[in-house]
Amino acid sequence: MQGYQFAHLETWSIAGSAGNLHHKTRNNGQRAWTAAEILDEAERLEGASFHVERPAAPAVFPAAVKSVAELREAHAAAASLRETYTYTKDGAASTRRRKLRRDARTLYSAVFSLPVESADYRADGDLAKRCDALLKQAMDHDAARIAAAGGHVQCGVLHTDEKYVHLHVYALDAGRGRVDHLHPGAAAKKAVEADPANNGLSKSDRNRKGN
Repeated sequence: MQGYQFAHLETWSIAGSAGNLHHKTRNNGQRAWTAAEILDEAERLEGASFHVERPAAPAVFPAAVKSVAELREAHAAAASLRETYTYTKDGAASTRRRKLRRDARTLYSAVFSLPVESADYRADGDLAKRCDALLKQAMDHDAARIAAAGGHVQCGVLHTDEKYVHLHVYALDAGRGRVDHLHPGAAAKKAVEADPANNGLSKSDRNRKGN
């Protein structure tokens, strides 16, 4: 296929914005969507896709689940997990468990867009099959990477009601709840910050180097 293609990766939380129960905006001015809103937009629920002139029901590429409704259930279960942490009091350390914070990133998503207009996709069955095959290949590639990191792709959601055809891919880590490690950029940053070679740096300098 000729033209530009792109992929974008992101992670989402129940709260949508760190420290806030009601989403506001990020430092870059973009809206901090909640995980629930992301799934509502994916499914094209009424009132969830104001950027789309004529929202249409999406097609689902099944993986661990077969529908967005099942994805919601799986995400709710993963986000309600309890994680282990170290508690120190009077110099004595102990292990405790607590429920994941509302601002913990618990939903991974990727979007793969093709240089094919949705109108052409809908009008040409052969073109649609080529697009589906290519997007499925992208989803399978991401699924293999995510599985190696300990997570599982749940499903893909195909949108053909915006200008260009694109597929959203969603993944969870049912064992840990958090999905930061499924995002290669976030994982790379954490590795830099944890590198013993950077122990002499201040917290802000480690963060800057990680970025």
